Amino acid sequence: MQNIILIFQEHIAYSIMACLGTILYLFKLVSLFLGGNDDSGIEFHDISNTSHWNPSEAFKHLSLQAIFAFLMGAGWMGLACREVWQLSATSSLLIATLFGLLMLLMTIFLASKIRSLNHSSVYNLENCKGNMGRAYTDIPLVGQGSGQVMMIVSGKQQLFPAISISTKIGAFTNVEIISVSGGTLLVSPINQNKE
Repeated sequence: MQNIILIFQEHIAYSIMACLGTILYLFKLVSLFLGGNDDSGIEFHDISNTSHWNPSEAFKHLSLQAIFAFLMGAGWMGLACREVWQLSATSSLLIATLFGLLMLLMTIFLASKIRSLNHSSVYNLENCKGNMGRAYTDIPLVGQGSGQVMMIVSGKQQLFPAISISTKIGAFTNVEIISVSGGTLLVSPINQNKE
């Protein structure tokens, strides 16, 4: 215990960053899991069209969680560089900063992926005409109930109600979407013998 106190006193900046960053990061993480409010103000937009991209947009992705991750990563890495690997102050600072930035970017990336899970896609089923799907359940003829078709829409696998326009279609049969009627796909089986 005495050695740890001496190390923390010798490298006070890294020690404060490591301890404070870790405590605040964990506190923020626990509060988010317990239903706390994410006060980061992060808004994720589609940046695939980079013709109007502004570098200042990158700062919108910063959050308290990401800043705490930077402090935590840089602090502990700085301590490791100085005490475990006996690196110079300059090398330690460079490595600690790079590792802190890696932690920051990882936190931002994970936050964006978590938020994308909550994103509900808006799509027009009319655009599904001519696409292929797979019967998830048996699909009966029109007037005999409905089944379900599994398709990838907007990058996500989705299930849609479906009715066959030709014959009863067994589960896991490949189908083609012929048309859409009232939110239900009208499908026909794909001829497996087609070349």
